[in-house]
Amino acid sequence: MLFFVIFGGAWNIKENIKALLPLVTTQYWFFSMYFGMMLFAPIMNEFVNKTELKKVIVILLSLVSTFTIFSIVNGNVFELKGGYSVLWFMVLYMCGATLNKIQSVYEFDLCKVKRLTCGILFCTWISKLLLDYISLRLTGGARFGNILLGYTSPTIFIVSCGLLIIFSNIKCNKLIPFLKVVAPLTFSAYLIQDNVYVRKYFITDKFAFLADKNVFILIIGIISSAILCFAVGCLIDSIRNFLFRKFKIKYRIYNVLNMMFNK
Repeated sequence: MLFFVIFGGAWNIKENIKALLPLVTTQYWFFSMYFGMMLFAPIMNEFVNKTELKKVIVILLSLVSTFTIFSIVNGNVFELKGGYSVLWFMVLYMCGATLNKIQSVYEFDLCKVKRLTCGILFCTWISKLLLDYISLRLTGGARFGNILLGYTSPTIFIVSCGLLIIFSNIKCNKLIPFLKVVAPLTFSAYLIQDNVYVRKYFITDKFAFLADKNVFILIIGIISSAILCFAVGCLIDSIRNFLFRKFKIKYRIYNVLNMMFNK
């Protein structure tokens, strides 16, 4: 924000407040929902860890089936807001914790999980094509095709659980050091790209020219642009991380917090 105000003359009180208070102004919806979810994490951990596994599974299946099936009719049922809510993040958190607990006592057949995940994903996209085609023939417009494509869709939920199981069981020790470096930068790249100023001055409509190109150039352009944006975001945060280590900023913040709590 300071960079754009000083060098770009981007002085807008409303945008400045959003940049200074991203959590309470929900500038980053994902971060705001994630933060709200983490406030309940100790309670959910206690429930999953201390409750018998069978009871946890039954309760969770009841929650998930009710939420996902009802959301087909109304995406905002129970204030789920189509998945853009703290409530849905809490449900997903408990699902992840439960899958972790299941895997500690039971080994999934990854071949079956992969087949199920691919099958459900295929059926999801077939449903979109069929519903769009039927509605186009009957009403003259492609409608209802996205019913099973939302975040709270039962099919998308199953696919997500399948992917979580598959990726959590990947054994690739050579990649782990690389992932440990890149993974934290991913969140930073998201924060930088979705910043109100960066999005406004560097992203919005800046890649519209690709729409006039042929399909091959369009696909290459989109992938290249995404990689470039991600790399720039990671580079910026790498510099920030270096400065934080150099001046021991995290260490100083912890000291201040400890002093406050001790008082």
